[in-house]
Amino acid sequence: MKRVLSFILVMVMLCCVMPTAFAASDEAMAAADKLHSLGLFNGTGTDANGDPIFDLDRAPTRHEAVTMLVRLLGKGEEALAGTWETPFTDVADWAKPYVGYAYANGLTSGTSATTFGGNSLVTASQYLTFVLRALGYDSSTDFKWDTAWELSDELGFTSGEYSAETKTFLRGDVAIISSASLNARLKNEEILLVQSLVSNGAVDEAAALEQDFDIYGLTENVHFIYDIRTFTVFAFMNYTGYDDNNGRPITGTRAALRNDLAAMDLRLSSPDYYTVKKVESHHYHNALSQMGAAPDFRYLDTRENATQKLSD
Repeated sequence: MKRVLSFILVMVMLCCVMPTAFAASDEAMAAADKLHSLGLFNGTGTDANGDPIFDLDRAPTRHEAVTMLVRLLGKGEEALAGTWETPFTDVADWAKPYVGYAYANGLTSGTSATTFGGNSLVTASQYLTFVLRALGYDSSTDFKWDTAWELSDELGFTSGEYSAETKTFLRGDVAIISSASLNARLKNEEILLVQSLVSNGAVDEAAALEQDFDIYGLTENVHFIYDIRTFTVFAFMNYTGYDDNNGRPITGTRAALRNDLAAMDLRLSSPDYYTVKKVESHHYHNALSQMGAAPDFRYLDTRENATQKLSD
């Protein structure tokens, strides 16, 4: 009897632990939601409420990974509408349009001359290779496919999370990498992936702004010097009239910052950029916050608070 009770107790404890052990991280869920709002991430179906099921805590196959990559690029419909030929003999029927598009556009070369390996689980380095190729990088000259994280770390859409020691790679990782890659520049171009998607109509401009993507290159108007990023961003916001447009006078510390900015010649392409582009000021702040450089203006209402914040 004691043995039976012990077994039941163990099973109850396991049932309590398992949901949290395999729950997708908040970061992965936020990334998936952001991509879904842009039409770049479909999930595996919908629940009873009509909400998407992302399956973020499951390891994806290569079939799924290439499909998610093609959708990330806004090419899902084009893939389905096209007629593609590949040398691969092992591609599932449902995945053929996506694998065909990826092969035709140099995003995948398969696991051999005639196999794609679609039912195998995708590795971190393989998916990073897909994304880097989508950004225009060549795995034969710009990076090595089996250490693709080295270039993705350098470009900034990963930051040391993946290495040769990575054993588990989930759909949640795909969502995080895909979302981060939207802020990566295309090779040899001064344009972000998300800007390219908005430009070619794959992503709605208003939706991208709502998700705080820097589609107008707002942050590119600031040339940081002396490694004082917070100071220059704060000064830039004042210079473009952030306080003016919020009904606050430019006095005291703010006036001093504006004068210092003028003397530093920070190469602003247009002081009233957001006015010209009709971008609400909070999009400036949010875009700059993505860089970890923007101070929180809610706490800069007095000279003393501003001075303290800048000194911090």
